[in-house]
Amino acid sequence: MKKQILHIAQQIPLFGSVFAFRFIVLKKALSQLIVVWTLSSLPIIFTIVESVFFEEKSFNIALLNTLNVTVLFIYTAAFLAPVIWLCIDRVVYPKTQKAFPGIIWIFLTAFIFLLFSAWGFDNSKFRLNEIWQEVTLTIYFLSLYFWFLTIADSCNADFDFVSNAREQEIDFVKKVTNG
Repeated sequence: MKKQILHIAQQIPLFGSVFAFRFIVLKKALSQLIVVWTLSSLPIIFTIVESVFFEEKSFNIALLNTLNVTVLFIYTAAFLAPVIWLCIDRVVYPKTQKAFPGIIWIFLTAFIFLLFSAWGFDNSKFRLNEIWQEVTLTIYFLSLYFWFLTIADSCNADFDFVSNAREQEIDFVKKVTNG
């Protein structure tokens, strides 16, 4: 029953990919993502700290002023670049190990988000419209999730998705033939 639920969860576009990784791989990837995200976000962190301590703004105001649509578009593009490269590297130039399930959906979505970020970067209606700000924030967090998947894929060198899928197929066939 667990494997059937896991198989169904893996079929969900974009979000099912995370279920293809073992927990230990996800844990390692999360710790790496936190470190790399923190390092890459230092300009934002320093700006917020400066606003709070030296300009005496509240944390919420400093956060909202710093995380504007333009900054989110820039960071989204920066996070999506390695995602798109991994997808190209794993799909166009396949290695012996297969790419994680759903990588094509991740690639297409990341590419659309990148184009959207480029188009919306200097578009003034995005800065003034609250709905577009929420959309941009959602895209930012999804780009972090995609980046997390690429890190998990790089941490997953010893795990073979093809073997795992074949094991699931064999288990399924055994269940069907044995009733």
